Amino acid sequence: MPYLFRALAVALLFLSLAACKKDDTPKEDLPVFVPLDMFTVNLSSVDNYLQATFELKVPNQQTAEEVRQYLPLIRNGVIMLLTSKNGEQLASADGKRKLGEELVSNLNEILGKEGLKDTVQSVNFTSFLVQ
Repeated sequence: MPYLFRALAVALLFLSLAACKKDDTPKEDLPVFVPLDMFTVNLSSVDNYLQATFELKVPNQQTAEEVRQYLPLIRNGVIMLLTSKNGEQLASADGKRKLGEELVSNLNEILGKEGLKDTVQSVNFTSFLVQ
């Protein structure tokens, strides 16, 4: 009977060690999200405006720090793109998806000129209001 308790204790020890094992994925390989301040812009359609916040998905922490250095260029590019849209284009889920794709393309173009090629992997909206 004592052997049974020892075997059970050893089995429990191995199970608890396996449960406590840390993820072997290096943190620098995990994606990082760079939040941007809220955008409130007039749309090209009469009497419509957009208020939106979103985050940029980038490959790692080092890239996030590099991207933050270009926030004025990023914000300018975003504002120029947003103000070219109208309320009808942005009302549907498909319109928002297309806007996200356009933002990725535009931001990668802007950052590519600064030596950060294909940096933005996606744009993730955290709030989106067309009025």
